[in-house]
Amino acid sequence: KIPSVVAGDYPITLSDGIRSATEIFTILGNTDKYSVSVSPSNFLIPPLTIGTASTPLKFSISSASGLDAGPVTFNLNYTSHPEILLKWNSSETTSNTNMIDPGFGQTVSSELVLLAPTGIHEGNGDVVINLDVSDGTTTKFYSLETSIIPAAGNLATCTIAPSKTSAGSAVTVFGSGFTASSAVSIDPLKMAGTSSSLSFGETITTSVGGVFSSQFTVPATIGSVALEGSYEFHISDAGGKSCHADIFVIPDNPVIQTSVDSHSMITEVGGHINATLSVTSQNELSGDLALMMTSLPPGVTANVTSTNGTIIANYHGMVSGTINDPIVGKSNVFAFAPGSPQLFNVTFNIPDNLKPGPYNIKLGANSTDQVRAESLTLQITDKGKSGLSTFPSNGLTESQVSVEGSG
Repeated sequence: KIPSVVAGDYPITLSDGIRSATEIFTILGNTDKYSVSVSPSNFLIPPLTIGTASTPLKFSISSASGLDAGPVTFNLNYTSHPEILLKWNSSETTSNTNMIDPGFGQTVSSELVLLAPTGIHEGNGDVVINLDVSDGTTTKFYSLETSIIPAAGNLATCTIAPSKTSAGSAVTVFGSGFTASSAVSIDPLKMAGTSSSLSFGETITTSVGGVFSSQFTVPATIGSVALEGSYEFHISDAGGKSCHADIFVIPDNPVIQTSVDSHSMITEVGGHINATLSVTSQNELSGDLALMMTSLPPGVTANVTSTNGTIIANYHGMVSGTINDPIVGKSNVFAFAPGSPQLFNVTFNIPDNLKPGPYNIKLGANSTDQVRAESLTLQITDKGKSGLSTFPSNGLTESQVSVEGSG
């Protein structure tokens, strides 16, 4: 019997103590006439190759028991890249809306593919498309994230060392796979929410092998705004070859620092991954900090405890996003004194039915005006299959990195 709880998506997990399986169950509200299921349920969309349609997402709309859901409409309510085309069903109809009618007690499916047309500006992990699904009374929201890569033959590679640095420091950009003896350009860096941009202005020429390296100084500000957070370098040549590399700029006066330590970031489906989150306040910050976790795949749970075993928070990955399950008498907000680090044990529980592959999540803490989060890659393998993982996934020169294999 379904208890009286808030309507929404809930994971149901069956476990014998060693293995477990999780399925998403939707509890309908009093006014809900339909439910939605999505395949793949983790909403993972591989990078879009320019000129090639993506793998399809399948939306299945089911009428609630004993009800006629009537027409249900898909609508594009936000896109970071208006050039990307939404194509529906086998007819590949291009439209920002799509309507289906599951009728009385029926289930009807609709497939969506994304197409990045020739001429679009490619990007690494920066495509966001938000859909709403509504019958006019109840609206459900879905967010798709992916990236755009050049067509086959035009993908070069580049890296930045160090990939995490402070403003005013020098970094070196390395590139390979470009056109031999050609000029390459770096697009101006831009800060979110401002029109200010930073152009390096240097002319870079590749070697006869299509390789280059060049050093730049990360400025303290763009315009009058201090640099802080993640920025992306987009590097290209006249022949159409291009690549992307990310850099994280540490602010001059951070008030929160986070780090994550783990003996292993790889496991089979049905397994567990354990990590330790360290949060340190600086510059005389005191008061309340809140734990944060995002991008958990649907069905994956994460339990956060203090070093003495006290449960701090439980997170669930769902199709609609990561939620924090309320714990009676507990809160993911904690008081903090300056200087001393606070440690948290984090256990990621992987269901048996999760598709093997890498999953990128963020784990950290935030104050009223700053967010600090570490990017982690959970490497999930099929049972009995081999896998490879590095931890951390990036670092400074001369720092240590662990390479782990299994299977």
